[in-house]
Amino acid sequence: SKDYLFMSLTTTARRDHELVPQEIEVFLGVDYLITVHREPLDSFDAALRHCNAQTRPDFVLYLLADHMVDVYFPLLDEMDDEIDTLEDEILENATQETMHHIFKLKQQLVFLRKITAPMREVMNTLAGTRYDVIDAHTALYFRNTYDHLVRIYDLIETSRDLLGNALDAYLSTVSNRLNEV
Repeated sequence: SKDYLFMSLTTTARRDHELVPQEIEVFLGVDYLITVHREPLDSFDAALRHCNAQTRPDFVLYLLADHMVDVYFPLLDEMDDEIDTLEDEILENATQETMHHIFKLKQQLVFLRKITAPMREVMNTLAGTRYDVIDAHTALYFRNTYDHLVRIYDLIETSRDLLGNALDAYLSTVSNRLNEV
């Protein structure tokens, strides 16, 4: 329908080194924004702090999506630090636990890729101003969020490559130790 849009947006939180997806369903009309979510979202509260009674619903949606996407940057920085630590650990004293940690991080990066790729496409579609409920000016803001998601996707791929190299180094180290024995 041209009167409203329905979409599902997903972000994630990391609790005790576990990724917890946080999903929100959105109905956007010219003069309304309805959201449905199971638990309180920090992104939701952050978006609402930037709104007033005159803020257009499509711009509120942009703020919400932007805050949901910006969560990934510190998360990926944290994971990147863990990869650096793993690389040092591999060179100094690689253990079975090191390998488990590598696989766990790889699994989390695959999960992040699965939830960011569809969101990237949603933001690209919203930036295209094909919909009457999205103002052309607001579409430019969605383009910014899309660009962030492209960068995040690239960071995920880079981290996956680094983990692949770390796994190769781990296996090489273990093989060398076995040869010494």
